[in-house]
Amino acid sequence: MKRLFQFLFLILLLGCYDDSKGFQNPNDYFNTGIHWSKQGTNHIVLLLGDSRLDRMIDNHEWNELPWTVYNCAMSGTSTIGIISQLQYVDLLHPDIVILSVGVNDYYLDDINIEGFAKRLAYIVNYLEQRYIKIIIVNFPIATCYYIKFAIIMEMYLYIQLEYPQYFVPIKLNDEDRLADGLHENERGYQKVVRALIEAIGE
Repeated sequence: MKRLFQFLFLILLLGCYDDSKGFQNPNDYFNTGIHWSKQGTNHIVLLLGDSRLDRMIDNHEWNELPWTVYNCAMSGTSTIGIISQLQYVDLLHPDIVILSVGVNDYYLDDINIEGFAKRLAYIVNYLEQRYIKIIIVNFPIATCYYIKFAIIMEMYLYIQLEYPQYFVPIKLNDEDRLADGLHENERGYQKVVRALIEAIGE
């Protein structure tokens, strides 16, 4: 029985491989879904990305905004995971999509700027074809957090240069982060939320 389960799990892993995109982390598939939402007016906002965007839903100022919000952002999600979540764009018909990308692409076996650029271009083109307002939020990280800090910074620079019309820079310092050097604390998310409110407008 144990060998049978091992065999089935191996089949699942192989099923998550796509030659056009490289190895896909199975967690990117298990972590998909709408796991938080609130109803409102004016805008339908869809969150796609990683834990830094996911944790923003705990901010009281964000929750008090009058918009409808669907959250598919979750810890561990890379650009590959976001591609698998694009089905929710056609299901929910948002007029705004907020993306947080880059950090979890660090975990992919094919980590390089070319692969990241290709996947991000696919995501952006998919949204542009549906005339959706795109916001790519930049959560700066502490230099101590990742060994491949330079690669992550290269990704952020690429986004800023390639998609300046969608890029929303966030200015944070050490006092705005948790001890892990990656995630924002309440003070940090206040800055993030206010930057997003300004980017979205009325």
